[in-house]
Amino acid sequence: MLRKGPEKGTPPSVSRYSRRLEYVRINVAGGITLKDFHAQLRWVPQSDGTPFDISYGSAVYYHRDREPPLSYMEQVSRIFDVRIEWLLTEEGPVRKQDPSSEEKAAAIRTKIHSTFRKWLGRLAPVGFVGIESLTIAAMSNVAYLLQERQADDVEAVRVGAASSLAHAIAAPLSALGVLPDTWPEAVKAQYVAQMCAALLVPLELESDRLFQQKQKQGSTEP
Repeated sequence: MLRKGPEKGTPPSVSRYSRRLEYVRINVAGGITLKDFHAQLRWVPQSDGTPFDISYGSAVYYHRDREPPLSYMEQVSRIFDVRIEWLLTEEGPVRKQDPSSEEKAAAIRTKIHSTFRKWLGRLAPVGFVGIESLTIAAMSNVAYLLQERQADDVEAVRVGAASSLAHAIAAPLSALGVLPDTWPEAVKAQYVAQMCAALLVPLELESDRLFQQKQKQGSTEP
């Protein structure tokens, strides 16, 4: 079932473009905050290689009642795998049929970022910088998955990946101090383990994407 309504604290969208932008944020990007939505757009350069420099303040207006520039709509299309034709006219399907590798990577990163928000945001407010540090640490775990992808025992690889992931995020997670001090260590460990299990899904997708990309590059070499 599709979730409805704009981000809490944001006035209802009234323009034809803002309604579609909010649809993407809520139903395609998993309901992440507008600040995180904008951050995803800034992570990847525009199609011409130049930095994406539209401010968060401008994005707030675009998602409320102002007409966005074409560059904003194009970036939303690229990063969140949405057809530009749908964003501009609402005609045809919402999603692209064959997103590029770069777009898949951005969508996976968004999922990892959103997972941290979901699991830690329920405990305490966590700023973007803290979530970003965890996201970077989690992405390092993809190397483990790539190294072990030829192993026969898939379950053993997942257990090892979860352990590797927990180790990778231990330092930035401790720095945030969001796990309640009143929790016993066993409860903290269980909560982190459950969060890592949720993170393994997008991390495995990223591992698959990189592996396929490497195979494709190898097949084109002379």
